[in-house]
Amino acid sequence: MEKKVLQAQLSNISDGVEFVRSFLKKKKFSNRRIAQTLLTVEEILAKMISSAKEGSDISIEPTGLFGATSIQIKAQCPEFNVSDIYENLKIQDQDEDTEINNAIKKLYNNLFSESLTIKAAKEHTTATISVKKSAYSGLIYTLASLILGTITGFLIQSFLPSDIGKGISSIVFTPIYTMFLNG
Repeated sequence: MEKKVLQAQLSNISDGVEFVRSFLKKKKFSNRRIAQTLLTVEEILAKMISSAKEGSDISIEPTGLFGATSIQIKAQCPEFNVSDIYENLKIQDQDEDTEINNAIKKLYNNLFSESLTIKAAKEHTTATISVKKSAYSGLIYTLASLILGTITGFLIQSFLPSDIGKGISSIVFTPIYTMFLNG
């Protein structure tokens, strides 16, 4: 998949948003899903750029696996969370604006709650925006588990003495089997 690297400057936000827009249009997402994703990307880029180290780069990379699609944005900046983004949007003119602030907070919680994960390690922050979840992910994980379980059983039977194999079976697998059968 393609990747876009931008300098950490506010003037580059539109380039990043346009890159994501063109990717989503190519993948034929609905206009509503594109608008939600672009709003999220814009806010994430603004937060990352404002807290990124000077002269650093921000990379935007669309990813996909088994029908799922997501956008990863990486930057060298301190960790932040969704509430930090919301704080930038607060209206602080008068006390009467608490209703507006609550509405904005509710909107952002609904927008970000399921689709955004933010992880940080050693001053590198990665925000992943889930655009589409695969309809087949459960099936794929189940098949992978069955195949790995079969391979593990074969390896235990082939390379370990029978007493150790029986011990593993009675200590690990029998309680799991009983739990699922009785559950």
